[in-house]
Amino acid sequence: MSDPSNPYGPGGETPYGSQRAYGTQASYGAQPAYGQAPAVQQPAYGTQPAYGAQVSYGAGASYGQPMYGQVVYALNPAVERVRSNASMVRIMSFVSFVTLGPLLSFGAWFWSMSLISEAESLGAPEDVLRDVRGARTTALICGIVGIVLFGLLIAAPFLLVWLVDSQK
Repeated sequence: MSDPSNPYGPGGETPYGSQRAYGTQASYGAQPAYGQAPAVQQPAYGTQPAYGAQVSYGAGASYGQPMYGQVVYALNPAVERVRSNASMVRIMSFVSFVTLGPLLSFGAWFWSMSLISEAESLGAPEDVLRDVRGARTTALICGIVGIVLFGLLIAAPFLLVWLVDSQK
């Protein structure tokens, strides 16, 4: 223990007991002491594994296959914008239905028509096209129901007058 550059000594002796020095391997077939990992033999440089044998290079070595929880593909930002605009169309048609009647619903319907053609030209996945078509249908239904309710609201006084006059 008098050598400051090699405190463990030439025989692998440590102050805590008998251990092998770093980088030394046990002889072939020798079992390591309790608590030590067995020495792994590296193949010689230039050798290849047998045909069909799988070689692992650590975690994440399955090249070309996504690990659990990873996204398989990343969408084009333009396609994500189309999906976001489809949500805006849906929201705009509901708000229009509740507040302004069919006024904005038909504007949302025209906007959704342009979004469908844009999504098709971008080659968007089917789920994005389904979102945009759903937004178009929502806008159209809100517009039609709004027109019917608006028409009934305007026609209701005339219908009441006609019913009262027909009872006389």
